[in-house]
Amino acid sequence: MAWQVAAFATGVAVILHGITELDRRSIPPKRPPRQQAELASAEPMRDQGQDESALLWVFGCLVIGAVEVATVEAVTPWPWLVSWTLLVAIAFRQACFPGRHGVHLATAGALAVALLALLVTHMGAEGFPPDSTMLALALAAPIGWQLVSLLPRSPSSRLFSIHAGAGLATAMLFVVASASLAPVVLQLAASLLLCFLVCIAAARLGVAVWLLAPMLITPVVQCAAAWSFDEPSRQAMMWVYGAHAVAVLMFTAWPFVLGKRARQTRWSYRVAALAGPTFFLTASYLHNDLWGRDFIAALPLALALVALGAVGATRHFGPEDPAVRRSAFAWLGACGLGFVTLAIPLQLRNEWVTIAWALQGVAVLALWRRLDHAGLKYLAIVLLGMVSMRLLLNPYVLDYHPRASLRIINWLSYTYLVPTACLVGAWALLRKLETPRRRSWEDFLQDRPLGSQLMVASAIVVLFAWLNLTIFDWFSVDRQLSLSLDRLPARDLSLSIGWAAYGLGLLALGMWRESKALRSASLVLVLITSGKVFLYDLAHLKDLYRVLSLVGLALSLIVISLSYKRFVFRDESPNDGDEPSEQEGV
Repeated sequence: MAWQVAAFATGVAVILHGITELDRRSIPPKRPPRQQAELASAEPMRDQGQDESALLWVFGCLVIGAVEVATVEAVTPWPWLVSWTLLVAIAFRQACFPGRHGVHLATAGALAVALLALLVTHMGAEGFPPDSTMLALALAAPIGWQLVSLLPRSPSSRLFSIHAGAGLATAMLFVVASASLAPVVLQLAASLLLCFLVCIAAARLGVAVWLLAPMLITPVVQCAAAWSFDEPSRQAMMWVYGAHAVAVLMFTAWPFVLGKRARQTRWSYRVAALAGPTFFLTASYLHNDLWGRDFIAALPLALALVALGAVGATRHFGPEDPAVRRSAFAWLGACGLGFVTLAIPLQLRNEWVTIAWALQGVAVLALWRRLDHAGLKYLAIVLLGMVSMRLLLNPYVLDYHPRASLRIINWLSYTYLVPTACLVGAWALLRKLETPRRRSWEDFLQDRPLGSQLMVASAIVVLFAWLNLTIFDWFSVDRQLSLSLDRLPARDLSLSIGWAAYGLGLLALGMWRESKALRSASLVLVLITSGKVFLYDLAHLKDLYRVLSLVGLALSLIVISLSYKRFVFRDESPNDGDEPSEQEGV
């Protein structure tokens, strides 16, 4: 008796709503919407009880129908679909009354729950309509909602209805994921159409945040279309890969295509920048299954071109507000640079990940100097910090390659020296602008250029690590580089000489740059070297090695002491200035 039950439920809702329409005396016809709202707030509605009764009946029928179709094994959908359509129309009309615009959201949520309960639990069941038919009906709900929201009414009512339509279109993506028996092409087309509906709603509202949920759901929904079978065909994966490309282009280009209002908010460009990263994970799996890892770099390079193309579009069609324009360039530019540098480690292996991150950090800082966006600065600092940690705390770096036949000029050189150069370049980019560009929420730094100090300190430590690894590699005899602590007089002496020379280099650099931190670092390193020679090297060295160690240590200490006396701890007379002292005046 499905038809009888649905007709009874709908009939009661129509009667209750009809009484409301006949007795709406507090909303005079032929008055502007604002004046209608004022009159409604000044004089209570006589039919407000009927309004509440009608709404409670409508939502109760939707919920009861959803529970019924979810629990009964054999069900025909048509009585419930017809009844729900009429009930939603009544609720939509009720939502147009003053003070009841939030009913749009409740109605869309109840309809989404009812449709999901019907379609997810009974799709593919015996006697139930085909999945393609039900998928078309699931698309009809958000499309019809968008069309009805175009009808003339008060601005607040239209605003709530557009929000509700965006939420309904997002919920229907789960129906697409459950339509496993529908053709793959139809599922992909349905997902793209639903995303397009959300884009239209976001453009009409000027609220780009609505696109975040479809962006996260759509990659999974499109992959489920192909992986609904145990072994998806190559053609199905190609269709999914193409649907990914269309979705990325849609979410990236939507601010520039769907009206001027969508181009005036920062979140519009943030969402456009996040389109590529949200689809990258599933797209990379598809790319590997279709073409293997030989051409995996083509995927991030293509996404980088999309982001950089959005940067070009922002220059010509971007917002007029300088702050929003700067934020758009920062997000889209950082995304494009990130994909460009990501292409290198994906195509190559091991140390190239570290090198790519170091290059990306310098590139992001160069963009920061041009755009003055604090997020770019901290993104670069985090990237270069991860580079330093990989080079200093990652024990697997020694297993990247076998020991090369060449000494010093080998894979260790570019693995450590290229990031060191990037850290120095980052220090140069930050040095003069970090403090003047400091934001008010960065007052805890107390006018200290913390970022540039971290960069130069990391560069010193990474270069020192390369020096030690190079010496160990020179005296190693195994096929792989290993940090053996066995007694080797020649290697130990070379380490001491290298440390002393590095300390002298820091001292010279500190005197040239007039940097107290560099001079202090050189002094600490020289003291550590002296202790190593006296307490460790001389205890195990014999003959010529002991003599050379003593001579080298003595010469180093003499040179360092003279340098510190001449340039660091020089006596400054209080009478060096132009004004005479008190004694001279007397």
